[in-house]
Amino acid sequence: MESQDRLIEAFDTLNERKRKDPDCLTKTEKARWRMLRCEIEEALFQITRDPGTDTREFLRVPIYMKVAYSVAGQIQERYLTILGEGGLFVATNDFQPLGTRLNFQGFPVSGGLPFKARGEVVWVEKSGDPASHGMGIKFIQLSAQQQLLIYTLVDDTIRQGLLERRSYSRIDTRLEVNIKSGSKKVDALTHDLCLAGMFVASDLEVRQRDKIDFRLRIPGGQPLEKGLARVVHSSVKSSQSGHGGFGVAFIDLGIEGQTLIRGYMSGRVTGKIRHKADEPRRHARLMRRIKLRFQAVNSFGTTDARDISGGGVFVQSRMPPPQGSKIDMNLVDPATLQTLDLSGTVVRVVIPNPEYPRVVPGVGVAFDSLSDSKQKLLCDFLDRLVHLETAMYSPKKKLIS
Repeated sequence: MESQDRLIEAFDTLNERKRKDPDCLTKTEKARWRMLRCEIEEALFQITRDPGTDTREFLRVPIYMKVAYSVAGQIQERYLTILGEGGLFVATNDFQPLGTRLNFQGFPVSGGLPFKARGEVVWVEKSGDPASHGMGIKFIQLSAQQQLLIYTLVDDTIRQGLLERRSYSRIDTRLEVNIKSGSKKVDALTHDLCLAGMFVASDLEVRQRDKIDFRLRIPGGQPLEKGLARVVHSSVKSSQSGHGGFGVAFIDLGIEGQTLIRGYMSGRVTGKIRHKADEPRRHARLMRRIKLRFQAVNSFGTTDARDISGGGVFVQSRMPPPQGSKIDMNLVDPATLQTLDLSGTVVRVVIPNPEYPRVVPGVGVAFDSLSDSKQKLLCDFLDRLVHLETAMYSPKKKLIS
């Protein structure tokens, strides 16, 4: 099985073409698409898929969302547990006859724009565990905006389920770090930092699980003496990132070191601490996926913020609004599930580029001037993100396929 990032990259390449023209793939490409789809669904649902017998034409993902629809004039509220590009599965014991057409709305548990669609009941699941009972519904007559929202929800669920496995928020920062591995000593710079580890930009040859001694120099604080870490991964220099190096997990940091790093991260993200080596950015970017809904000219949707700081946010979008656009945003705090309303201006646009499939398309947004009260809310929001530890994705139970 391919690594998960390459798996998603390979699937996206074929699936983007398939979305635009369902008949454009060759026989060989269709077989490849089906194999990749099965691998992704196996990882998400933890259920074995056989590409030789599972010939469905749409990918499906596990999702948890309240849905409402009308039956005989009565509003039914249930939960959506599976979403696909061609339909969805609603958990219920109140089955509707095959062929019944329903207009329904979905309301993401963590906030976001309502998901609206029209569908037809095409199958029901009545056997086995009552918790797995429900109706399979096929989408009909979807608008372009509805399709885009469905695609975004599906894509975000895949990436969150397979790629977002970091336990802590990271910031991009260039701090001096002295490294000792065996008899070798080097001076290097960090390229990101979190409470659990850091990425060191260096040509020093290390192997996974090697232990290193380090001294990390944090502006305004004392060097961290006798820090110990373990190498967890390494990367070669690429044309995109411009650097290579290795990631390490802290082994022996101590309460004082954790407090120092936490305070530095909060200060850099909010702009309270300036660091000349990070210029021209006043605020360090906090790398964290945050649910977000946005509204701009001819563009709206529910998506993710890829990184955020006291000065702005990067909004993931396959159809980004143009530079200079005004955009209203509603961020969802993953710790409290409370929302924070902000507005800003698009200052950077990243469009999809087949030469760099790992580059996430979207827009960089600079926040408009904030009132003192709104600035405090944003700083509190960022501080919670620095402290927040997330659990790795793990489906709570086996979902019906």
